[in-house]
Amino acid sequence: MNNISKIIRHPLGRLVLLSAFCLLATAIRSIQHDNMVYLFLNWNLFLAWIPLMIVKVWVRYSVTTNPLKSYSILFFFAWLLFFPNAPYIITDLIHLNKRLVTSWIDPLILFTYAFTGLILGLYSLRVVHQQLASYFTHYLTWFCLTLAMFISGYGIYLGRVQRWNS
Repeated sequence: MNNISKIIRHPLGRLVLLSAFCLLATAIRSIQHDNMVYLFLNWNLFLAWIPLMIVKVWVRYSVTTNPLKSYSILFFFAWLLFFPNAPYIITDLIHLNKRLVTSWIDPLILFTYAFTGLILGLYSLRVVHQQLASYFTHYLTWFCLTLAMFISGYGIYLGRVQRWNS
């Protein structure tokens, strides 16, 4: 029982539980209404996990080997390439319209996925901030993160408005 409480207390464990809740709610809704209209959210949630997994590998790599800046730059750009997928799920709230909403579970599903994507993105952003702070000055770290936010916003625009897929 001690291991379970240890997992639940860790941010990654909480994110896994929140993601499992999302998947369970979607499965219940699909069975209850006999349609799979929200299954696309599972793909978006998977894509939202990728930037966090990239930075976790980056952290592990930095700890176990001599952290070369060239590899860190590759990890940073890989994270930046996938990062917009995490907050992108918030834009799926546009599906809260009369056409798709059939019960109380629909808003719950959409808001839970949006919240999970947002938290996944913020957590990966926090880890990236810690990584960059070990290489750069305070101001350069914040400059990189601010620039990443603008680039991410453009990536979200490309996904939602221009309909570019990841």
